[in-house]
Amino acid sequence: MKEDRNTSNTGNTLARLMTGASLGLDRILLLALHIADALDSIHRDKRFYGCLNPANIQVDPEIRQVALPEIAKPGETADYLANDNLGYISPELTGRMNRVVDYRTDFYSLGVVFYELLAEAPPFIAEDTLEIIHCHIAKSPYPPHELKAEIPAQISAIVMKLMEKNAADRYQSASGLLYDLKKCAEQLA
Repeated sequence: MKEDRNTSNTGNTLARLMTGASLGLDRILLLALHIADALDSIHRDKRFYGCLNPANIQVDPEIRQVALPEIAKPGETADYLANDNLGYISPELTGRMNRVVDYRTDFYSLGVVFYELLAEAPPFIAEDTLEIIHCHIAKSPYPPHELKAEIPAQISAIVMKLMEKNAADRYQSASGLLYDLKKCAEQLA
């Protein structure tokens, strides 16, 4: 479950894995645990990823390991408004808000990834860049359990907490997220 900074494209990306059949709740929860664990490693190093999306999450086919390669070094800037990031960008990364960008931005992007895995659709669909940015800043998606009855309300609540507009309302640590995900996994087992 460790994040590997030197991983080349040795496995599939989550984006590729998502193009197949539905992954099922058990596999999605396992993925969520692995990704949260990888983020915990990054955050303990006083770094953050920036804008997670399924294309930059490496997953082995059996979902035994997840890697977040090519993380920016502290102080480097990235093009967070690149087209492949727009669907996953946190409100504070849009540049349209006067808010500090820190590790909690990863939780928002992760919430969007989890939302897409669970609902099998992105939380926001928009025609252009400004509209998608507006959605991330001002609109709340439907909770996943309201879209698909088989999604437990507890997992839906985790996703919605990850996607809070204000970073102070999101998870404040990956270890807290891991704790909640593990409790859900135990309850589902």
